[in-house]
Amino acid sequence: MQAAFRRSLRVHAKILVSALTSDPAAPRTPARLARLALLTPPYLALQTAHWIGFALDELLHADYRELSVDRPLFVLGIPRSGTTFVHRTLTHDTDFTTLSTWEAVLAPSIVERRFWLALGRLDARLGAPASRLIHALVQRLAADLDDIHAVDLDAAEEDYLALLPAAGCFLVALGFPQCDELWNLADFDQTMADEDRRILLDFYHALLQKHLYVRGSDKRLLSKNAAFASWAVALAERYPDARFLICVREPVRALSSQLSSIASARALLGSDPDGTVFPARFQALYRGGLQTLRMAIESDPARFAPVELTELQRRPAATLRKALRHLGETVSGAMTRALEDADREAAAYRSAHAHQIDQFTLDRQSIRDDMQDDYDAIRALGETRWKEVS
Repeated sequence: MQAAFRRSLRVHAKILVSALTSDPAAPRTPARLARLALLTPPYLALQTAHWIGFALDELLHADYRELSVDRPLFVLGIPRSGTTFVHRTLTHDTDFTTLSTWEAVLAPSIVERRFWLALGRLDARLGAPASRLIHALVQRLAADLDDIHAVDLDAAEEDYLALLPAAGCFLVALGFPQCDELWNLADFDQTMADEDRRILLDFYHALLQKHLYVRGSDKRLLSKNAAFASWAVALAERYPDARFLICVREPVRALSSQLSSIASARALLGSDPDGTVFPARFQALYRGGLQTLRMAIESDPARFAPVELTELQRRPAATLRKALRHLGETVSGAMTRALEDADREAAAYRSAHAHQIDQFTLDRQSIRDDMQDDYDAIRALGETRWKEVS
């Protein structure tokens, strides 16, 4: 934890300094600086509270470090490829435990988690007025995101968000795109320094231990992170008994959806106002993510099950059953019912999220030249392995 705290101070200092430098992706306009001045203090105050919580964990609950993270199931993939759907479907199996949005963002430490759970129990005894108010506010603020990524404080969410205190969450780059340390997070296996990679893996492991400490050491850890594509090799090495569901999508559509989904964040934070910087950067990140995923799958194909979004949309139940069977996972009764519900919902689902790659100054053929081979190879690896277990 001490190494992670030092990294946090170092990288957050660079983030703050970067905000004062003008860049095409982050022009030093009065409107942008005013918004950062408004948003940065509460962000830093929240991270400070987390570090106080982590320090108290070491004093009051140091035995969390004795817990092992056995047979975790990771849902990885390139962003906008169905990871959220797969993750939230798997949570119907009560043998799994996974972080919710509020746990990842508000309570990554044991002390914070227990504090908020105690307040929640008190609020429930009073008829849950605070809970209803908070949920109403969240739904109002996140209404524009419903067709892109539904936001719910109690819903299963990416535990990647819990890496914010260690300056280990790539999403901060949307507000501070001049900071190279943040972009390196999305190229974890390639450009990140070995020491930083070790620090973040250790910090992430401690987060998982803390979650099991509160939610039950008898549970299996279920983790979903679309931003962990470039972490696949490192995670497979760190957790040799882990299994991986890998979500992929046709690269042009996936990248178009990603760039569209960050448009509101760009507008809020005044980042890349001309839309000329992020598209090329995200194309490079998608290329690197697919390359790392392919490398990880080819190194140990029995531990990885690729899931393609088109098949997931057409036949969610059959697609997930095959993937889980390949990984040696048992489909519980609750999971079976969830898959049946998913089939019914898929038949009626129509996305309202409209986007085209032509909006983002990118060339379709260039994207295919960059990524199609890796995408096709990952799909083929999945189809070949599934035939062997059918």
